[in-house]
Amino acid sequence: MAIQMIFCVETNRKADADSIYITETIRYWYELNNQTKISKIYMNTKSKYNSKDVLKEINKKSRDYTFGETRVIYCIDTDQYEKNIEHAKEFENINFFA
Repeated sequence: MAIQMIFCVETNRKADADSIYITETIRYWYELNNQTKISKIYMNTKSKYNSKDVLKEINKKSRDYTFGETRVIYCIDTDQYEKNIEHAKEFENINFFA
C-alpha cells in the first residue's frame, strides 16, 4: 500500500537543517520506493503547529494524494523540555493535537 508522510518541521525552507536526519531515519525504518511519498511543511516555528496556514497545507497535500494513506508527523525540537515549563506545556499541547 502506498503511503504519504507529511513532515511538519519547525524550521523554514531556507534553513531546512533537519532534512538529512529525517531522511536517514525514514530510510532506517522504511524502504523508500515509488510507494512512499515524502512531503514537508515548513512551519517556521513550532508554535504554528495548528495555525490556519499549516492545517490548510496539510489538508491540501492529503486531498491531493489519492494513491494511499497519509500520515502527518510533527518534528519538534524538545530542548529544555524537562527544565522549561512553557516548553513542556507546548509539547503536551502538540502531542494532544496530533
